[in-house]
Amino acid sequence: MIDINKERPPVEVEKLNHDEDTLDFFDTYFQHNFRWTYNMGHPNDNKYFCSDYTVDGLYVQQDPFVKRIWQKACAKFNIHPLSKVGRCYLLGQTQGLDGPWHDDYDVNENPNIRTLLYYPIFNPHRKHKGTQFKFENEDEVEIQEVPYEQDSAVFFDAGVTHRGLSTTDTKSLRVSLVWQCIDVNIQMKHCFEDTCGNDERLDNIIGPIIPG
Repeated sequence: MIDINKERPPVEVEKLNHDEDTLDFFDTYFQHNFRWTYNMGHPNDNKYFCSDYTVDGLYVQQDPFVKRIWQKACAKFNIHPLSKVGRCYLLGQTQGLDGPWHDDYDVNENPNIRTLLYYPIFNPHRKHKGTQFKFENEDEVEIQEVPYEQDSAVFFDAGVTHRGLSTTDTKSLRVSLVWQCIDVNIQMKHCFEDTCGNDERLDNIIGPIIPG
């Protein structure tokens, strides 16, 4: 058993070191090669854009570039690429669509769950804002923000309260590639086996995905 949230910092950030041509490609690809749905989110919070599918009808986790990024991130953070992943999807935000504070998993159910984010979009003028994390210690509340930097991956304790901020850019979508509820203590036979998308209606509907 790996007590990953005891052994590792609550939030880790690494660059994946893709080359410039690949990053230029990602900037366009991750905005335009996926089917976006608006109106995701809790009724009392801002809505946002989400994608569970490529324009070709593949699940996000089946996309070859998503798989490649996942493999690089696993190597960088030293986690097994066959680790169980609960959800994989794209989150898109435009101006004013700050996300709500939330956590991804109940630590009382399993204290060893992590989430991984990847930022694929070019952000030279810091118009795309980062991800904030809230740490509460007795009477003190500390807010830490990880800036949105293209090619950064953020690996964090899924029980930490956090939110994705939006953007002031009117021409570019702030996109996060999300692998949510990663259990490093369970290794699947195939990569992303039993992984769902963000839409809760997909729970227990999507069967195991066997890579070709």
